[in-house]
Amino acid sequence: MFQRRARRTAAVASSKPPPAAAAASAAAGKVPARPPTPSQQARVLRLRPLATSESVFIRLAATLAALTALHVAGIFLFSSGFLLSRIELDEFSQCTVPEPEVNATTGSSQHAAPLLSFVPESRAFAGQDLESSSFGSGDGCWYPARFRRAVVIIIDALRFDFTTYDHELAARVSDPSDPTQVPYYLNKLPVFDELIRSQPANSLLLRARADPPTTTLQRLKAITTGTLPTFVDAGSNFGGSTVVEDSLLRQLHNASRRIEFAGDDTWMSLFEPYLAVAHPYPSFNVQDLHTVDDGCVRHLFPTLRRQEKDWDLLVAHFLGVDHVGHSFGPSTLPMTRKLNQVDAWLNQTFSLLDDDTVAVVLGDHGMDPKGDHGGDSDLEVSAALFFYAKRGLRWVAPKPERHLSDSDAESTAALTRLLADLDAAAAGDDVDPFVPLKGFRTVPQIDLVPSLALLLGLPIPFGNLGSIIPELFFTASTSEPPAASIDAGARRIPPTIRALDSLLLAARLNARQIRSYLVEYSRSRSSADFGLDALLEGYDEAEAAAADARDVVGRFLRGSVGAKEAEDALRSSYLLSARFCRRALASARRIWARFDVPLIVMGVIVLALSVVASISAVAIAWAARRSTAGQPDVPGGPFEMAVFLASAVAGALAAFITGVVGPIVQVVLQLIGAAASDSVLSPLHECVFLASTA
Repeated sequence: MFQRRARRTAAVASSKPPPAAAAASAAAGKVPARPPTPSQQARVLRLRPLATSESVFIRLAATLAALTALHVAGIFLFSSGFLLSRIELDEFSQCTVPEPEVNATTGSSQHAAPLLSFVPESRAFAGQDLESSSFGSGDGCWYPARFRRAVVIIIDALRFDFTTYDHELAARVSDPSDPTQVPYYLNKLPVFDELIRSQPANSLLLRARADPPTTTLQRLKAITTGTLPTFVDAGSNFGGSTVVEDSLLRQLHNASRRIEFAGDDTWMSLFEPYLAVAHPYPSFNVQDLHTVDDGCVRHLFPTLRRQEKDWDLLVAHFLGVDHVGHSFGPSTLPMTRKLNQVDAWLNQTFSLLDDDTVAVVLGDHGMDPKGDHGGDSDLEVSAALFFYAKRGLRWVAPKPERHLSDSDAESTAALTRLLADLDAAAAGDDVDPFVPLKGFRTVPQIDLVPSLALLLGLPIPFGNLGSIIPELFFTASTSEPPAASIDAGARRIPPTIRALDSLLLAARLNARQIRSYLVEYSRSRSSADFGLDALLEGYDEAEAAAADARDVVGRFLRGSVGAKEAEDALRSSYLLSARFCRRALASARRIWARFDVPLIVMGVIVLALSVVASISAVAIAWAARRSTAGQPDVPGGPFEMAVFLASAVAGALAAFITGVVGPIVQVVLQLIGAAASDSVLSPLHECVFLASTA
């Protein structure tokens, strides 16, 4: 009570004017003004901010809008360069004749079919005309099937250099098992080298370039659909994680063909509706080096030994190599032991194949020196791709001790020139680093999709962007005629021309499918900047060259021109079709599979500026309040403080985001101009990806 009375007395005393002021007012004949009552003072304090509330609101709203714009711009720039995205189309290829299209250059309607089928003198060599009703009734849909079944073995993280064999190194060292003389991962899979040396016509080893992000689920999407999956796949059907795009598995399922699977349980979330038999095993425990692999072996070999071949595709996804890399790294003894196991399993698998089965062994991605993956360094995107079939797989030069006939020599030389021209064209267009590595060609990993589809007589999946592997289709078997059916008046067709004709058919089918996809995607997302007009001009040029090649082949069969002119025309037409496919892939990569480092850096800079601006705004506001404390004409109510607190919260959020992504961008900047041996991305991508699919 005494305290309240003292405070009241002090308030009244403070409200009275000083004695000197009162005396001066009295001397001047003035009556001193009555001091305002407490209620009047409160009313003034309430009304004074209202007089300036409009200007205060405008000033604060502008400040908040500017800060918010900085935050949004920074996050947008960073996400545009970092979170790659595209939409999934639910269109799918059908086992019917592709619709004829009017060629923009020639104005004529062209069907994709062997050129020899259009020449009257070569009706016996037509192979299968795509317009004929018999084509597709057992021999294949778009292309004659060369194999009835396929075994696909995925060795997770099988880096390309794991599969090569260094003979010079093996000859120099005294003890190949000594890790001080031979790296733990080198020369540990001799099965590939043995098959290439002993059966070159039955085997093919390639260096496959995997597009980032090099995480397992995205790579599985890529090697089954032929597309370029990204971290943000905006699907047209958001009902689940099952792949809605056209894929090899969907094409097999549509053709009522049976698929059996064992291994990494990631397949179940993607393709479960298509798997007739599935034996999944958990994949998240990277410390477990053997459970998944043992499960694959337990089901793979009994299936291959079954007398009744009631399956059409057998998939086994081994995880041991990947788990060893994550747990110990590639340069360790556990990697040596695991690769030795894999070598024995592959030897047994190849021995159990029949003549109607083609085997494919591949890594979904590589690994960096630490055993991790996810980015786009050379070691992470460098994976192995190996084909093997007991029946002839490709055309190769005979061994030196065998007699080399003129036709074999010409065909071998033609294929060598063709591959050299193909790589030169790709290098000239700056499309991809198609450089031979240790004598092996480099191809995009998604080239597996159209190649395997046509080998099995399936339509190429609708969204595929890969190109056929020419070594697998440069063969005379597609249009090989019976000797008795050769017309007496027609010239005998050299094997090189038949092989080029077969290759050109596959390439034109591939190009037509890619063209259809690009056109449909551009309709679905008009903002996709493929440079479609220029690409379509390239497609029309390739089709015009095919029409010219048809005329040249016809004149050759009539004896008007030589075989060299016919070969050159076929080769030029193929190269144009292959060039169109490669350019389409390059255009798609610019949109979906390239981390835009400038945008990432700009985003981080803008986020940092937004943090500085937010802190500055809050500091200025507090400084203004302290300097004007006690002055009733300075606004400083709860509304103003709430706005500045909101700005502070936004700044803190930007600071948090910058702190998370900063180390990633730092790694990116360090890798510019340096040897790409470390990951561009941190394990954050893998964590985000796994969390999104949990």
